[in-house]
Amino acid sequence: MAKIYDAKKDGSVDILENYAGTGAPGGATTLNKDLFHQHGNVQVMQSWETPYMNALAVALVKHISTNADAIMKANGKIAVLEVGFGLGLSATKFQEEMAPLVKKFGRDKCEHHIIELNDDVFGNLKAFAAKEAELGRATVVPHHGNWKDVVEKLKEDKKHTFAGFLYDPFPTHKEEQHYHQLMFISENHAGPLLQKGGALVYCNLTSLGVLLSDRAGDWAKVFSETQMPYLTGKSFKIFDTDYKIDGFAADRVSYSLFEITNDMKKLRKEQECNYYGGDIHNHMLVPVCVKGGASSKL
Repeated sequence: MAKIYDAKKDGSVDILENYAGTGAPGGATTLNKDLFHQHGNVQVMQSWETPYMNALAVALVKHISTNADAIMKANGKIAVLEVGFGLGLSATKFQEEMAPLVKKFGRDKCEHHIIELNDDVFGNLKAFAAKEAELGRATVVPHHGNWKDVVEKLKEDKKHTFAGFLYDPFPTHKEEQHYHQLMFISENHAGPLLQKGGALVYCNLTSLGVLLSDRAGDWAKVFSETQMPYLTGKSFKIFDTDYKIDGFAADRVSYSLFEITNDMKKLRKEQECNYYGGDIHNHMLVPVCVKGGASSKL
């Protein structure tokens, strides 16, 4: 099979021209409680990420919890869309953190929609949804397919908008490596589904591993040069399609850095991580982007 993935010495990767996505045929999936790999050496997710994925889920639930009464008043329910189930790390933590809101409003008023492309992973997602129902937690709604297709269906049926997005899939093409999270939240795709006052939390380690290495570990440069301009309206083009993100004022876009612990580094080394495994990768990005200007209210 043609080479599709180039793991570099600095612990980051370049996705090559022949790569066609984690859901594409050709190449077996490795899937267990610690690893989700596809097409041989394409590492999609590993369990050393768990504390970080937990931090992403906590950041989103914190925003939702702070505004829960207003969300319920405006929409009649709290619905969140997560893109990419993977090992179920952030999904599990999200469900745990939502427990107080489920107790307050009822599980039928708290929806956790999850999109997953990979067939094997989707099987795990369906089992996860059933287990969460037995536990009485927020209602998990599985969606099978490419997020672009699922988002279009959600827009077409006009039944769903969301108080939050948690976005963490693998890119489906080389050209999207550094842009797919931005494509997702653009007006072309999921932007119209995010409610005013709703929050986007995202992860793109396959991109950030490279961007951070290119900028000698300077996170301020990474965010100000490669994320903020697009999040606040700078247009970009992928496959001859123009994309633009509307709705995020600069003062409503923020980030924190999650420090990778020694225990995480030890497990990362054991799992031979090649997408975020370099010595320079000591922190991970936790962005929180809230739709609306500084004075806007839900």
